Amino acid sequence: MTMQRTRWRFSCAHLRVAAIIVAVLSVTSACSSDTQSAQSAVGPEPTLKPGIDESATSTTTSGPEDPTTPGSTGTTTTATTEPGSPSTTAPLEPGEPATTPTTGVPVTLDDVAEIARLSIDDYWQREFPETIGGEYSTISDVIGVTRRTDTLTCDGEVVTDLLLAGEGNALYCPAGDYIAYDAEGLIPTLFDEIGDTAVLVVLAHEWGHAIAERAGFTGPTIGLEQQADCFAGAWTADVDAGTNPILTLDPGDLDEALAGLLRFRDPPGFSPRLEGAHGSAFQRIEAFRQGFEDGAGACVELHRSSPIVEGTDVFVPGDLPFATLIPFTLEALDQFWVDEQQALGGPRYESFETTSFRGSRAVPSCDGLTLDQIAGHVIYCEADETVLWDQTLLEELYRGGDFTVSAVIGNAWSAGVLDRLGVEADPRALGLVADCLTGAWSAWFGRTGVEFEGEPISLAAGDLDEAVYAFLFTSGTAGADEMFDENQTSAFERTAAFQNGFENGSDTCVP
Repeated sequence: MTMQRTRWRFSCAHLRVAAIIVAVLSVTSACSSDTQSAQSAVGPEPTLKPGIDESATSTTTSGPEDPTTPGSTGTTTTATTEPGSPSTTAPLEPGEPATTPTTGVPVTLDDVAEIARLSIDDYWQREFPETIGGEYSTISDVIGVTRRTDTLTCDGEVVTDLLLAGEGNALYCPAGDYIAYDAEGLIPTLFDEIGDTAVLVVLAHEWGHAIAERAGFTGPTIGLEQQADCFAGAWTADVDAGTNPILTLDPGDLDEALAGLLRFRDPPGFSPRLEGAHGSAFQRIEAFRQGFEDGAGACVELHRSSPIVEGTDVFVPGDLPFATLIPFTLEALDQFWVDEQQALGGPRYESFETTSFRGSRAVPSCDGLTLDQIAGHVIYCEADETVLWDQTLLEELYRGGDFTVSAVIGNAWSAGVLDRLGVEADPRALGLVADCLTGAWSAWFGRTGVEFEGEPISLAAGDLDEAVYAFLFTSGTAGADEMFDENQTSAFERTAAFQNGFENGSDTCVP
């Protein structure tokens, strides 16, 4: 958010997962091509706002003033494409049987690349004739580039140097019809710090560019990039459905895909109209989700389409100070729900009482919940219609941006509204409805802005990406297959519900 002058329960993520999410945002990023002929998986460098002092033990009800600003927003570089040197990996022939396990998750980066080659090719052999039309041909190669790789060129550019210098993590070369990826730096980092699915989605994205090339699709960079994200989502759905004979997904894998897309967003304020634009995380996830939910057929016109816009392209450095953020968020929620609750058939709106606490010290009671279920959480307590939050959790979330805090408080607020509306469902389903309502509130806020203490405050570029960060952080699923309960609500599902409310309004959320 920027100040301009003119489920019922959130869990503090497992420490390992919290470290993974920080890595998602802070690893040095690659940059994308600025031409339509060279297609890269990533956009300009994302930023991470500086953290807070995690050793603080104060029991005050609001955090410290923190007018910190993001670091560098990164730069873009250019890459053009031409045929490269001879391939370093034998091409896959159509119909060639897999030589790697057909189920389970690869355990090395080499396994990931080979299984991606087999699985994605298998999908397009089946899908291309039906969705695109005509005869499908597999790409010539998938090349992992290291410093030992023979010089690989594309239209005069040395791809080997481009990838290993950190200026790109993967690209598709139309003239050479191959995918090349950095097998020394960014891709191994993505594999180690987020997980195998994040790498698979990068390669599926590049394969999507190969499909666009075969189909003769042309258009602005943003359209082609989001089409590739959409094609990657369609392939992922094929794997998730169990119809892909090469690969299956484990619980939590979709959140790894989500974390990867968040990692490779354009920086806040980077115009989608510029060459090299890939979109914000919110935009990229929406395109991926469209393919995942509706199949490859939903992707075929995206190269012509205008991208989803976050509500503003304006980037203003810094966040609202933490001490201002919480009272502002409560005011914005009250302004929205005073009319919206009655529009949904509920009683006259009254604001919820709030209680702040810190860790296990002086944890307030809530009938039916244990101390462990309250400490480290933001919850709506049905017994006394009160929203409770652990101050330490909110301070941790604030490291990912101000709107992460607003989103989780807004979600608990939505749970309270559902209680007043008398909506009944299992906790998992209610949580997703609350996520959807939080999206509807965010869209209203983006349209109207809120005046607070004499200043207009509105959504700024990157705020919706911060909501995705909040879902990943509080769901605690990315990179944590062994900890993921298959009945747990994933961040991927929660983001989808949030996007539905954002795009379609609150009346589409409540059953």
